[in-house]
Amino acid sequence: MAGVVTTYVRFIPHIKKNYDYGVMIFLLTFNLITVSSYRVDNVWAIAKDRIATIAIGGGLCLVMTLLVFPNWSGEDLHNSTISKLEGLANSVQGN
Repeated sequence: MAGVVTTYVRFIPHIKKNYDYGVMIFLLTFNLITVSSYRVDNVWAIAKDRIATIAIGGGLCLVMTLLVFPNWSGEDLHNSTISKLEGLANSVQGN
C-alpha cells in the first residue's frame, strides 16, 4: 500500500519539485525490503531499525563535527571562502 501511495504522490507538482529525490529513495528502499524475501509483517520492523540506524549515524556525525573536531571543517571552509572572495574582488576591480 505504501509503495502505491508513494508512486502517486510523486505526481503532485509541489512534491515532485521539492521532494522527488527523497520520495524516490523511500520507494526504492521500501520495494527492496519488500521483495527481498522478508515476510510482509517484518517490513515495518526492518524499516524502523534502518531509520534508527540512520538517525544514530547522523547524530554521531553532528556530534563529531560540532563538538569534538569543530575546527577542521571550519578553518578549511573559512580559508576557501576567503580565497574565493578575494578572487572575486580582484576580478571586479579589474586587477
